[in-house]
This record gives sequence, structure tokens and C-alpha cells, in this order.
Amino acid sequence: MGTGALLLALTAGGCSNAERIQRIYDEERQSFVKERDETMRAAERTPNPEQNKQRVWDLYLELGADLRRARDKALSGDIEGAQRLREQAWEKVRNLIPGIEDLKPFYKPTIPNHIPQLSLTLDVSGYGTAVPEAASALGVPTLDQNGNAVYIPAPSEMMDYSLYGTAVLADAQGSYGVSVSGDFNFTIVPNDEGFSGRLNDGEMSFYTGNGWITLTPVNTDFNFINIGGDGQGAIETSLKVTASDADAAICLPVYVRLRIPITQTAYGWRANFPAMPLSSLAPKPPNPIRDYNKDGLLDFASDYAAFMVDYNAHAYFTDRNGDGTWTQADVDRWIQEFNGND
Repeated sequence: MGTGALLLALTAGGCSNAERIQRIYDEERQSFVKERDETMRAAERTPNPEQNKQRVWDLYLELGADLRRARDKALSGDIEGAQRLREQAWEKVRNLIPGIEDLKPFYKPTIPNHIPQLSLTLDVSGYGTAVPEAASALGVPTLDQNGNAVYIPAPSEMMDYSLYGTAVLADAQGSYGVSVSGDFNFTIVPNDEGFSGRLNDGEMSFYTGNGWITLTPVNTDFNFINIGGDGQGAIETSLKVTASDADAAICLPVYVRLRIPITQTAYGWRANFPAMPLSSLAPKPPNPIRDYNKDGLLDFASDYAAFMVDYNAHAYFTDRNGDGTWTQADVDRWIQEFNGND
């Protein structure tokens, strides 16, 4: 997403022009290629690797076509239709190929991140109530030091948090303040230092003055909250992003994964930090396509040579732009990935 695109969309529209639409398409296509690579690696470990790799290849060519149709709809002015196609394509990725049962033991859908070029200032507090999660409303029966029957809370607790606060988005075009509100539900487990747990559901909304942007957790088995003995911790979560304004929605990623630093308070927790690049809050694992010969070293000459052997054989992994063909653009893209780990 280009600098300034989101702020323009939040304040007065302006995302749906040809240059920005093409840039968004290019970024999402590269996210799909990285997700395709992970799916291919899982297919290699299945009982029928060649058959499953071909099916993965076919699926991602279909998804690439979906993205192109979304781009074309946006260029023709059908922003709402384009957004529907984008969301459908990402849903296919996240729910992963229902017909390839072999893959399920080897692959967990991830959330490929492409993050707007923005900085974020956040001050949000979560105030909650602990409700014991026990077999009965009383909790777990035990005996006190005098032998009397008492009940203690179950080891895990359901925590409901109401959120409110403010955020500021900024880029080269300026800054824009928004109000933040929402509710989250966690299952937490106290430990010797603090607590850890899983984010179950909820949502957080940013009111922009031009509508709402709503973040809703997905892939909840991979959403966590942790607080250490020093009161410092983080919430790591995968989120679906929706917007009430179609022009803003087409600028935003459909899914994003973020790691938000938090501090424990007397009544819950607080996320409070000065302006930082939004991309710094997005976990970014190394790109294994760089070490192409898998020798554990990043050596351009040897990795490039290995890449070119497969490229000349039209190996799936070497179609780096995901268009189903092998051209110099794929070689250039691999060199860019090697040098930048993007």
C-alpha cells in the first residue's frame, strides 16, 4: 500500500485510483506466492507429494486469477465487487483447500502480512472481570487448614475485557487521530510469574470520522496473551480487517497478524506506546526461499546457481511472481527476495 493511501481513504476517499489499486494487487500477489511456498513445502511431506503439489499449484493459479478479477473490478469502479472477491480469495487461503485432506497434518494456515507504510501511536486500556471456568459455579471443592470444605477457582479463568482508548495513524501526508473501543474474551492460566492464555473472540473498532475499521480475531488457536512477573507482556493475534467504507476497505489488508506490547495494570492491561512503524508490530519470519540450496548459508553465488537449475526446469518454487509462467521477472524477484528478505 502506498504512502498516504490509507489516510486519504480514512478522511476523504482517494484509494481507488489506478496506481494504488495496482500496487495493492502486486503486494497481495506476493503474499499469495509466499503462502503458496509454505503450502508446497507441506505437500512435499505428504504421502503423494507430486500429486498434491500439482493441486496446490492449480489452486494458487486460481487464486491469482481471483485477485486479477478483483483488481479489474476496482479499476472499472466496482470497489464493492472488488472487495468481495479479495475477501473470498483470502478465505480460500485461510481455510486451505478443503479437498486436499493429505495436507492437514502438515500445514497450519498462516496470515501473510503486508502492512501499510504507516506509523501507529496507541493508548488503549483493557478493564476486565474474571469469571472462574469450573465444573460448577462454586469452583473446585477442597479443604482449608481447619478441615472445612471450601471452593477455589478453577486453574483457568475466562476474562472479559472492555477496551477503550485512542490511536494516531501517521505517514508522510500527515497524521490522523481515531477513537478505539471493543471487547475481547480470553481464557487465561495464572503461573508463578504472571499469566498466559488464549484469545477466544471479540473485536476492536477504530472510528475514523469517515466510518469504522473493525479488527476481529481469526485462527483463535494461534492467538495469545502473556504477562510476565515484571508486568510486561504482549497480545499476539491474527485479525480480519473490515471497514464500513468500501474505498477504505480496498486499501486495507484483508487479514493481518500483529504483536501488541502490553503492561499489566490494577484492573487489566494497557497498550501504550509512542509512534512506531506499523510493520514493526508484525511478526516477520525469515524467508526460506533465500537459502535456495538449503545448506544453512546465505551465499548468493551458490543459492543463485541452485535457483537457476530449478528455474530452467520450471520448478514450481521458481515462479516467484505467481503468474504461472517463467520469465526474467521471476529471476529478478528472487534476487530482490534474497537481498531484502521481503
